[in-house]
Amino acid sequence: MSRPLFQRVIAAIAIACVPILIPGAGVAQSFDPSITGAAKDILPRYVVPESPAAALLSSSPAKAVHPGSAKDLAAALINAIDSKGRIQQGVAIEAAYTRLVKKPVSLGAYQTDRPSFALANTQLSLSSVRVSGDSASTDLAVGIRTTVFDRSDPLASLPLTKALAATSKKCLGDQPGHDAQKEIECALKAIDSLKKDFLDQHWNDASLVLAFAKGWRLKQSRFDQGSDRGRQMWGTASFPFGRRAQIIAYADWTRAAPQDTVPGYTAVGYGGRLVVGAPDFNFFAERRRERRSTEAPGLARQVEPWAGGIEFRIAPELWITAGLGANADDEPDPKSGTVILANLRWALSDRPHVKRE
Repeated sequence: MSRPLFQRVIAAIAIACVPILIPGAGVAQSFDPSITGAAKDILPRYVVPESPAAALLSSSPAKAVHPGSAKDLAAALINAIDSKGRIQQGVAIEAAYTRLVKKPVSLGAYQTDRPSFALANTQLSLSSVRVSGDSASTDLAVGIRTTVFDRSDPLASLPLTKALAATSKKCLGDQPGHDAQKEIECALKAIDSLKKDFLDQHWNDASLVLAFAKGWRLKQSRFDQGSDRGRQMWGTASFPFGRRAQIIAYADWTRAAPQDTVPGYTAVGYGGRLVVGAPDFNFFAERRRERRSTEAPGLARQVEPWAGGIEFRIAPELWITAGLGANADDEPDPKSGTVILANLRWALSDRPHVKRE
């Protein structure tokens, strides 16, 4: 096969493989839902947030910077500080660990070495927002998120990557006069079939995701006038239940520092979700409990939201959720029911690079 044709074939295969070579793609519970309005009150996050720093500050940045190297990260941090040495408000930075180091994780290490897998799926985040009622001060948070293991990740599957290579090689001929277009179509069709089979068999497989974030309140946005803003940890563990169901265990811990007239508190949340269905359509039921250590006006010491319904995928990273549940806002006695008619959720994040062997 001539080199230009070979490059075209590899490019076509790479494009076709993108949906399955992104860790977590195509699995509903791998995404951090972007939920607003009433649905945010009743749907607990049964996934670890993509940006722990933003989650700690309860912010949703319109645009995050995704530096592709350590040099780009340094430039982004410099741009986040003004000429007087104060942090700017509205900063959002998310960076994959493997993009910040010179030696990326190899495919072999990604598939066989758990620490290497975790590093390749580690993401750092930084976020800053204006303090409500004080336009000169800023809340700043930093966070880290990692996937310890994920058996639904196609790239981590040695049998799948071997099957992809063998199938592609079988389709691509090396004799004069071969039909290159038909060979490419053959390879793409085989890849689609392998991808579908893998997702059907592993969409509900086991995974463990952890995250941590720490925050500060900077008076006048100055680093030398900072105070504790609190910290938070998240964790989710999913387990297969047969071929068509999945059980997800969720837990979080929050230590909120006292701010102005609001007392500090410690909160522990935990819950579970049952999902029954397929890679692109499922039914779900979930229950969560959160207990806080301190009472305050308008702040319940314990909330127990629940929700149930259906969700289906309309695009590779876009889902619609419909269901109902019990409200879980911060009122002392949340009893009202809320119906979710159409809820969109999606995930766009800085994915790690894996070095080709």
